Amino acid sequence: MHLSTTDYGSYLQNVTVAEVVALIADSIVHRVYITTCFLFSPGLLYDVNKIFASALSTTESRTKKQDVRA
Repeated sequence: MHLSTTDYGSYLQNVTVAEVVALIADSIVHRVYITTCFLFSPGLLYDVNKIFASALSTTESRTKKQDVRA
């Protein structure tokens, strides 16, 4: 079973919970970290999502090619 196929609730809910946990952890260290975490997180999440989607599509195309050959 692939982790991306497991249902852990909605994507937005997961991202929101992760963001809140990160902001709380950052607030323990320093107030400036909260701001930078909040500002840079959407961009980093977008990049990671794009990389994951690219890797997933490559894996799916390989699987389809192997199924055709079999």
